[in-house]
Amino acid sequence: MNGDEPSCCSPRLKSLNFPHTPYDLTWVYTKLAFTRDIIVLLLMISRRDFLNSVALWPSHGRYGAQVLPRGVFPVLRPPYTISKQLDLKALSEEVISLYRCGAHGVVWFPSARELTLAEIIAGAEIVMMTANSPVILGVHSANIEFTRLYTRCADRLKPAAIMVSPAANANSMAEHYRIVAGECGVPIMAHVRHGVHIEFVLRMSHQIPALRLVMDTAKHPLSRISEYRRVAPHLSIFTSGQGRILPDALERGASGVMPPASFAAAYLRIWNSCLGGQRGYAIGQLSQFAAQSSPLEFE
Repeated sequence: MNGDEPSCCSPRLKSLNFPHTPYDLTWVYTKLAFTRDIIVLLLMISRRDFLNSVALWPSHGRYGAQVLPRGVFPVLRPPYTISKQLDLKALSEEVISLYRCGAHGVVWFPSARELTLAEIIAGAEIVMMTANSPVILGVHSANIEFTRLYTRCADRLKPAAIMVSPAANANSMAEHYRIVAGECGVPIMAHVRHGVHIEFVLRMSHQIPALRLVMDTAKHPLSRISEYRRVAPHLSIFTSGQGRILPDALERGASGVMPPASFAAAYLRIWNSCLGGQRGYAIGQLSQFAAQSSPLEFE
């Protein structure tokens, strides 16, 4: 090293032709200015933007880090025209309305008894085209071939997840999960009803790595959420539209809730209050759900 150059002058400073003085702080000032700009940008993010971003936080589980849906995901009901055809325009308008009120995502989960395969796929395409946040597409059919065809079409749309409804028995349910896993490259959500044991879901998640989410509508939801967190922390657990238990469900580790679309705004107020540390306010909102049970979308 040249004796005329102070030892504090790094090669980085030399390349920038900064003055070679022991007390030169230009590089430090540059770093501080960059940090200041970052802080200003963060302060410009609104509270709603922050809460909505929670829906896209990575979930670290047994199979590594992966972005999974999280938050309030209202379930869309198929709207019909006067001629009893699926009203795609009304469906698109409902999706827009839900996102305007702050929904973290939406769920398109019609039954094969309500719509034809072509109508379900057309609805899924409209929802995906309209949405600006994660979408969960579901297939609700006991017919394995129907499940296979729908999954192929849904996978092309690249939703956040594909939900599979329960079949008549555990063997059929497992077969549906395997078919969906073989036909798509997105996370799978298992729809678990009363009578399906958590051990079965855990076993399926080990056999089918793509099974990363669970929509549990069985009885005793709070105890089941706690059990999921204990034995299957790699799974992301959603509860149905039971507003009365939402604050407790979040405390026990629930990742989200799927209420009927008509109750979306109320659930969002409760969700945001819970995440904002206003549990008392959230509990005050629960009187709206005094007579509410599981939503019809999952019956």
